[in-house]
Amino acid sequence: MRRATGQTGLLRKARCQLRRFVWQTDGAGTATSLFAIVGTLMIGGLAVDQANGWRVNTQLQVAADASALVAAAHISDPDRARQMAVDLAAINLGGSDALTAQDITFGTWDRTTDEFIEGGVVNAVRVNASRGDQRGNAISTHFLKFVGFDFLETNVTAIAAAAQVPGGGRTAGCEDAAFISSGNIQTGGGNNLQGAICIHGQNGVATGGGGTMGPDVRFSAANSNQIQINGYESDDVPVEQLMVERSMRPTILPELDRMRSELWAALWTANPSTYSGDLLPDFVFNADGSANVVRKNESWQFKQDELQPNTIYVINGDASFPGLVDTSNVALVASGDIHVGGGYNLQFDKVFFFGRNLRMSGGVTWGPRVDPCGRDDYSVYLFGTESLSLGGWGGDNVNGVVGAAPNFVPGGAMKGSNVYFESGSSTSLGGGMDITGCDKRFKSEYAIAEMGVPEDSNVRGSYLAR
Repeated sequence: MRRATGQTGLLRKARCQLRRFVWQTDGAGTATSLFAIVGTLMIGGLAVDQANGWRVNTQLQVAADASALVAAAHISDPDRARQMAVDLAAINLGGSDALTAQDITFGTWDRTTDEFIEGGVVNAVRVNASRGDQRGNAISTHFLKFVGFDFLETNVTAIAAAAQVPGGGRTAGCEDAAFISSGNIQTGGGNNLQGAICIHGQNGVATGGGGTMGPDVRFSAANSNQIQINGYESDDVPVEQLMVERSMRPTILPELDRMRSELWAALWTANPSTYSGDLLPDFVFNADGSANVVRKNESWQFKQDELQPNTIYVINGDASFPGLVDTSNVALVASGDIHVGGGYNLQFDKVFFFGRNLRMSGGVTWGPRVDPCGRDDYSVYLFGTESLSLGGWGGDNVNGVVGAAPNFVPGGAMKGSNVYFESGSSTSLGGGMDITGCDKRFKSEYAIAEMGVPEDSNVRGSYLAR
């Protein structure tokens, strides 16, 4: 922290003020007593303003540290990282413009020399934050202004680095697939996982034996001693690289009851013939932004070709599909359960299902059958207020799917890409999974967890280098 002028200038001004006061004052005080009074005021004023300056400096440093850490945790997406750092600084500093986008620099942190080098292989973020006259946010003084100091200035620097993992993999992003459980999560053996894939059990995670894992796969739990990767050996991807200690909590699951109430009020209680609100994904609607609403006050077994695109089916009871149904661009909201039977070449794409228990048989393709990476958005949403069961897969695909339920039973041999599932209890993913990624994060119509962002400082997402 520095003052508006140097300390020598302060003493010179003080001497001038004292001389002027001593020779021009007609009071009874002696020069010695007057000098003592003014000196005491100066020292007291200096102490008060200096203490305030150090307080602001400390606040600025804490804010810079936090902004650097959040930027380093998102270093693979510099634009997003920079915006998150600026937004966090605005919250911590009350919008004082002490840290702007131009104050954030990406570069290389050399751990051997403790030096930040701008550019290069980006693995770190440098944040400069300041309060000064040029920015119009200098620290105002109270007493020092009487001796010519109207403000103080301060600047701080923080450097945070993305956590390093063996093999140079990314720091636990989840762009390609995520399975998040509030309880425990287990997988069977023989899985092939390639891409930025996260399997997280807040209370613990364990795997079966065998299988292959890419360098960006992560198994995580709130405590590292709750992570068990069994029967896995690889010279290319050490087991330690696959493990991350962090907290990740479901975001859709806590909202399911509210979502169900709002949907039922808008689609059943209001008795509309069409709907154009924002409670459903865009793919349900026609080009004019609306969809037809079909309501039935009893359970409904859908026949082949009975579902019409751009239609919302609202069932006060159970809904079932015996098989041989291939449909898209529809929404189904049921007060009871939703059953889907199996069958050859069965596909649901661009669909929204919301019920109490979703019981899906195997042999169904969810999402696009070909070119799953040709899209940027999730195209299937499966929500159950009690459970979601998907059955076995038998070689068919699940692509671009978001699912959430308190109890999640996916079955074994899942094959696909870019999936996101939340559960609220212990979950078994089965074995024989074959999941690869598109190396990009799909957009969701519903708020999904901030994947890869640590909720506390005891993780390997980022660390303060200086």
